[in-house]
Parts: sequence; structure tokens; C-alpha cells
Amino acid sequence: MSTYQAVGIGNAVVDVISQCEDAFLQEMGIEKGVMTLIDQDRAEALYAAMQNRTQAPGGSVANTVAGMGALGLTTGFIGRVNDDALGRYYAKAMSDVGSHFVNAPVPGGDQTSSRSMI
Repeated sequence: MSTYQAVGIGNAVVDVISQCEDAFLQEMGIEKGVMTLIDQDRAEALYAAMQNRTQAPGGSVANTVAGMGALGLTTGFIGRVNDDALGRYYAKAMSDVGSHFVNAPVPGGDQTSSRSMI
């Protein structure tokens, strides 16, 4: 069993970031400056269309735990991700920034792992 100085429990969300022209937003029917919840099919289509995207583990709890890890604390994060490309990326990326991803990705989920596309 591992010992942590801090453990966070939260939503595991992959931040997907891509710069684009306003024409892309118009083509995709996206209103600039507005947050919109979308279904999985729409998310997959937008994700595929985003050019030169970068990804980072996100979520407020995960960001806080990663920050504490960067300050030298031994940290862990508990959050659910599926055993898909995004979920495996999230678990590895959290470990790479020094915060142990406590629970393994879950195989066979109905939905893909969560993402925030910016």
C-alpha cells in the first residue's frame, strides 16, 4: 500500500486544445466564447476535425493534486477513466507529472473517457 501526503478524488477530464480560425468554428456550428455540452458522436467528429491538437490531463482536482506534486508532496489521484486511448493517456500523463493515478482504467465502458475541447 502506498502512502500519500495528499489524495484527490475528482473528474478525470482530458483537456484537448487546438487553435483554429473563425471559419472552422462557423463550419462546425460552434458559437465563439460559449461552452456547449455535446453528445459522444459530436465529440468524436470535432476531435477528428481538430488540427494540431495537444492534450493534457485536466479537471480542477487533478490540476490541484498535480500542483501539489510539483511542490514536492507525494500525491495520488482517484478518478474514473475507461480503458480507451484517452483514458490510458490520462492515467499515464498524471503519473508523468508526479501524481500516482490510483485506480486502473476500466475496460468495457459505454462512453469514451471525458474530454474538454478548447
